[in-house]
Amino acid sequence: MIQINQSMEIPGWLLGLVVFYLVLWIWSLIAVLSEKRKDREIEKLTWVIVLIFLPVLGVALYAAFGPGGEFTEEEEKNKENEREAPEL
Repeated sequence: MIQINQSMEIPGWLLGLVVFYLVLWIWSLIAVLSEKRKDREIEKLTWVIVLIFLPVLGVALYAAFGPGGEFTEEEEKNKENEREAPEL
């Protein structure tokens, strides 16, 4: 237990849970902010707002519904063209 003052103690498991949550929150923010796709600027801003104003719910929502590596049609075509193009 960690003692903050004479009347308040924080159990170690609770402190561990808070640290774990903070790591997840920071990871979520970094993941959103490091997204490089230009067609997702509004989505990126929305996730940042959700993560800042609803941090507990925001982390859970981002884990469940965040970008899962979906490709736009243009990116999908580029990937197909790369596979079909002969290597030199």
